[in-house]
Amino acid sequence: MCKVAKKRILVLSQDPGLIGSLKANFPGRSYKMVLIEKDDGRLKENLEALQPDVVLIDILAPGVEGVQTMLEVRQLSPAPILGLCKSREHRDRVRRLDLKSDNYLSEPLTFTDLMKQIEAITSPATTG
Repeated sequence: MCKVAKKRILVLSQDPGLIGSLKANFPGRSYKMVLIEKDDGRLKENLEALQPDVVLIDILAPGVEGVQTMLEVRQLSPAPILGLCKSREHRDRVRRLDLKSDNYLSEPLTFTDLMKQIEAITSPATTG
């Protein structure tokens, strides 16, 4: 029987609600989630070690420096980026920076919405 490789998701966030939801909902799914709650200065090493299929960044999280992190990820990895913003206003402001994120989601969001976006940006039809 052939095992299907798990999609690797790198999550950069300090939001306790988001982190709790991800930890509660990801086990048993076909994903390997690596959570980084603080910028430890090892982004490049983390990207190289994990080689994520998608990077989830809480853009406005304190301690993560989301906008700068998004720019660094874009330079270091071909992985699609899914940016999380606290509100539509923040999302629109960040979009104007033209960070080339693959998509943005405004909070509050449901786990189902998040999974749909992850599937959409990691599907073979969009990553090829």
